[in-house]
Amino acid sequence: MSLLPSNIPGWFPQFVNFTKIMSEHTDTAKKESAFALAALMEIPLQYRATLTLQYKDRTFSKLGPAESGPSAEQACPICLTNPKDMAFGCGHLTCKDCGVSISSCPLCRQPITTRLRLYG
Repeated sequence: MSLLPSNIPGWFPQFVNFTKIMSEHTDTAKKESAFALAALMEIPLQYRATLTLQYKDRTFSKLGPAESGPSAEQACPICLTNPKDMAFGCGHLTCKDCGVSISSCPLCRQPITTRLRLYG
């Protein structure tokens, strides 16, 4: 392994003692393997330290009260307020109040031949 110039400042902490491993009296392949293994063994420790710092930096704010209406996925596509509780033959859904007064599906424009009330 050749020595390469480093741009890392001198105060930067070394988590693996490179000098100690490379000064051992074994062949180069074993030194490189020992260094790689030592570096890999440090990854979980560094990861946990990083997570700890991230948790300390987080700030939390209180959320406002939850909305009491249906979610956007459950809201009727016509009135946008009532929950979907009526299905048509084409498979699309609306609320009962809007569904009884229309003759074609508002999403695919197929004529409504079947209305099915959904419960629960």
